[in-house]
Amino acid sequence: VRAPARAPADKLCCTRAAVAEHTGMPLSWARRTLCALGLASPPAAHRRQVVLLACGSFNPPTAAHLRMIEAARDAVEDSGALVVGAYLSPVNDGYRKAGLAPSQHRVAMCQAAAADSQLCMVDAWEAGQPGYVRTLAVMRGLKQRLAVQGCGDDVRVVLVCGADLLASFVRPGVWIPAQLREILGHDHGVVCVTRGDGGEAEAKAAERALRSQGLADAPDSVMVVDDFARSNISSTEVRRALREGDSLRYAVPAPVLEYVCKHGLYGVDQAACARKYRRLSTHDELHSSRG
Repeated sequence: VRAPARAPADKLCCTRAAVAEHTGMPLSWARRTLCALGLASPPAAHRRQVVLLACGSFNPPTAAHLRMIEAARDAVEDSGALVVGAYLSPVNDGYRKAGLAPSQHRVAMCQAAAADSQLCMVDAWEAGQPGYVRTLAVMRGLKQRLAVQGCGDDVRVVLVCGADLLASFVRPGVWIPAQLREILGHDHGVVCVTRGDGGEAEAKAAERALRSQGLADAPDSVMVVDDFARSNISSTEVRRALREGDSLRYAVPAPVLEYVCKHGLYGVDQAACARKYRRLSTHDELHSSRG
């Protein structure tokens, strides 16, 4: 059981306004300072600080995306580091994936999904770029923006991913070897969270291959986590359910569903969608309980 206490005042190194300015997210979403995000006992001041980064389409973001971040945090902190924050980084429109909602909507949905999180925020930098951005560039950019805000050069930006992405690391021609070495190096690292669909074996095989090739030298270069709260929720299945009118309550954060309905994303009927996912007011709940 963790009994956290806030980090010392000299560790509070990034102002909300500065975070907003350098990550591109509205000030209302930059509600916490990066270096104050971690909650830990006093010895945590001597632990290396880690910021988690999940890159993806988030088309739309689901409860599984948020759960992946939580599982990654547990694994990293169990290894002795201190997770001080986490970011969702939606890809930009240059990704040209079929059915990809415009980036401004996906950024807004990620912000809605993370609104109640004590850990997650949204980095809109990648989404705002004019063309495809390699993963390492996103990791480097976030690390640089954290350093600008006084968080220090030693903050480690760790990529959070699924088994399919980790497996691609060992496929010839997919990744530039020099960039892969940097992703798995001292300043970064990868936490792969599997979800009970057979991905753990694939991820473990990829980890072994990376270590045998000398690409992952440190114990925390690659961490494979089989989350106990396994979920097969995917954005692809969410879009299908939206088209077919199936309920997505508790599979997708309520604010995200409301946003989808409001803007008619993924071909939904706005009126029908709004009725389906309308959140009850206190008056509605009382009236229903008395009826």
